Amino acid sequence: MISAQDKNLKSQPDDAWLDGPLGRILLAREEALVEQALEQVFGFQLIQIGLWGEAQRFVQHSKTLRSAVLSPSENPGATLIGDPAELPVASDSVDAVILPHTLEKTAHPHQALREVQRVLVGEGHVIVLGFSPFSLWGLRHKAIPGARLASNHPMLTERRLCDWLHLLGLEPVTSQKYFYTMPVDRASLLRKCEGLEQFGHRWWRFLNGAYMLVARKCLLRAATVGPNWHVRRRVTGGLADTATRTADSVSRASE
Repeated sequence: MISAQDKNLKSQPDDAWLDGPLGRILLAREEALVEQALEQVFGFQLIQIGLWGEAQRFVQHSKTLRSAVLSPSENPGATLIGDPAELPVASDSVDAVILPHTLEKTAHPHQALREVQRVLVGEGHVIVLGFSPFSLWGLRHKAIPGARLASNHPMLTERRLCDWLHLLGLEPVTSQKYFYTMPVDRASLLRKCEGLEQFGHRWWRFLNGAYMLVARKCLLRAATVGPNWHVRRRVTGGLADTATRTADSVSRASE
């Protein structure tokens, strides 16, 4: 459970609406989705890039041995400080990354994804939460002054995000459309819209306010350059046999 101290941590000044009725409903829904996605994600290290709601809301469900929260600026809930487009993290060192609307809050979303690809280990996972621009939520974000959902940066469609992921060698695994509730921040109106989530998921799937996309880093075997000994790599118990490793070493030494 989230401690009392974590509940007092604010995400970012422009996310103040998350403390209201609409924000609380959204965060509860997203926490449930992320918790479900993390059920099959294991390893040593998980990093959440960017704050969204309480600092530990998502990472508390991690199955990895360690977890960290990175923020672009000093924040009591962050354990790391750094630019999402230039992560202070070693390459191939992270088993899972959570991006809770982070791509909508950075001026360089594609570069931020490149950094995610760099720090992820092979078969590592990235969980992306994003708002759909083709929805009432997207209309609110564009048309209503002072009602920005994440920042002034454009929202990414799920299709465009999938294209970016494919180009970076990140294979989309699952996607979930959610939040068909009206984007109004009044508790009385939200209570009248309680049935829209289930109804919209069944009948209005293209009008979803947000989506969650889970992708996995592909393992690509580099082509051998140099003498080709026509040795087929044999794997036993997850380790290549000694003869094959020796042949590969000699091949690399000759380059």
